Amino acid sequence: MYNITESKYYMIHAHLEGVARTLVMTLRARAEEHVRKDRIFADEWSHEWYQWMPTYPDYDAWYTPTFQLASNIRTAIFDDIANTFIEKHEDAVIVEIGGGLSSRPYRVGIDRAQWVILDLPLAMSVRYKVDAANDNLIFLSQSVTNDDWIARLPETKSKNYLFIAEGVLMFIEQAEVLELVTRLSTHFASGTFAFDTLRESYRDREEENFAKMDADIKFHMDENDIKELGFKKVTTDYLLTAQPERWEQLGIEKSILTKNNSGFVVTATLAKV
Repeated sequence: MYNITESKYYMIHAHLEGVARTLVMTLRARAEEHVRKDRIFADEWSHEWYQWMPTYPDYDAWYTPTFQLASNIRTAIFDDIANTFIEKHEDAVIVEIGGGLSSRPYRVGIDRAQWVILDLPLAMSVRYKVDAANDNLIFLSQSVTNDDWIARLPETKSKNYLFIAEGVLMFIEQAEVLELVTRLSTHFASGTFAFDTLRESYRDREEENFAKMDADIKFHMDENDIKELGFKKVTTDYLLTAQPERWEQLGIEKSILTKNNSGFVVTATLAKV
């Protein structure tokens, strides 16, 4: 890993707490992916930004090779979703919910769509220190549970909106997730909502570890639960069935690499409420 102590960089003042600190861990995963010879994606922006970030020694035990790979596979899946959406929709607006340190606009193409990064003020305060808004990139410092941000989005047809919630919903109360889906469906029928989710079995296994990091898991679902959200069309992508060569390098048995064991990404068309 790049040694920050020997670099030209100095750590920024970023007093992150609880869930907000997980932004740095997923940023670290992307930064370390960038320097691999067998990398899933290139990400010079994350590699650059990570050099400025504070370190959290208490997260080191949590930051395992399996976490790193799962995080980056998830990121690559969302990249593919965004890229495909842009190819199929003119005047696309892509809203990253809880996307405080997301570098996706740069990886996929900053000039190919209107991008919106929405996150809590604490997370966005860090974003402002490593990046700047421009004509194609809007920053919104606000809670997704507040309706005000909807009116501040760039205008386009409802079908041209893609909402991405990567590594976010698990930290939101189930009732608030359901309210978010209803809100998006009401305002953006025929738009697309892409999000990832954990299974109940993962929550049960890792709940204590997340609680120690002050990042409680609050939402999870299995495939059978998706229909209750009222989407028109749904596709799923599974983390454990992607990149089999990389999983093999970590010594993960093939019997474990199944859909039933895997967290997954849902891509759904919003239906009018």
